[in-house]
Amino acid sequence: MLNQVVSNVQHDLSGYMAQLDSPALTDSALADYSNLDHQSLMQQQHRQQESQENEISQLIKTVGNIKQLGKTIGGELSTDLKILEETEQGTDKNMSKMKRA
Repeated sequence: MLNQVVSNVQHDLSGYMAQLDSPALTDSALADYSNLDHQSLMQQQHRQQESQENEISQLIKTVGNIKQLGKTIGGELSTDLKILEETEQGTDKNMSKMKRA
């Protein structure tokens, strides 16, 4: 389970980082927008908003996966702590028996 959650988080983060590395608007791209009419500009703005919404949705998904990863790790740590406590109690009992013998 933990490996799957980690894999999902790594996948999500790599995709998100690739989006962040994409080139920003350059002067030449801005010049291209200056040739568009009002309707074309509105359509371009709409496409950009949809793209941003998709990126936000991906980020929300990634945060959810990280949250799940944290819960999974927390659960495993709790289990490990219980095992360590039981081992310590068993060791203490055995040490007491050995001292009495």
